[in-house]
Formats: sequence, structure tokens, C-alpha cells
Amino acid sequence: MAQEEGIKELSVSIQQIPSIENGHTTIASAKAVTSDGSVLIDVGDAKHMMVLHSLAVQLNFKDEDIVKLDSLTKQQASQTITELSAKIRGQRAERSVSS
Repeated sequence: MAQEEGIKELSVSIQQIPSIENGHTTIASAKAVTSDGSVLIDVGDAKHMMVLHSLAVQLNFKDEDIVKLDSLTKQQASQTITELSAKIRGQRAERSVSS
């Protein structure tokens, strides 16, 4: 997609690392430079539960299963994120091998 849009440069940087003091919030920024010289910049944030919900959606969890995720502690959420991320990577690898 980046080539189709003429993106010549793309960079991402972490602006804030999650900690107890900031409510376990990560803030990242992205910068894209297009072939016509336009510069596009965006900033986003994520917390444990946002990431967990996003992964669950990617794995086609049912709505009732996604709701259950909200009852997890931060430690359980971190562990679940690690497990779901590995599952998604495995699915992507399988698709690329079968393509």
C-alpha cells in the first residue's frame, strides 16, 4: 500500500513508554513523506486493554468473549497480549507459506 500511495519515507517513534505513573499508556508518533514531498504526521496512544481488544478483534473473538477480557488484571492482560500476538504471528506465517 505504501508504494501505491507513493510513500518514500516512513518512521515511527515512541514518545512515552508505559509506566504506573502514566496509567500504563504508550504514546507513539508516525511520520510519512510522500513522493510529492507532502509530510503526514500522526500520534496515537494505547493502553493494555485497547491492545488486548484489538488483538481479540483480529482473531475474530465473539463479543461476549471480548467483554470477559475487561475483568483481567494488568498482569493477566499482559500475558494474554503476549499469547494472542504469538497466535496472530503464527496465522500470518501460515498464510504467507500457503500463498
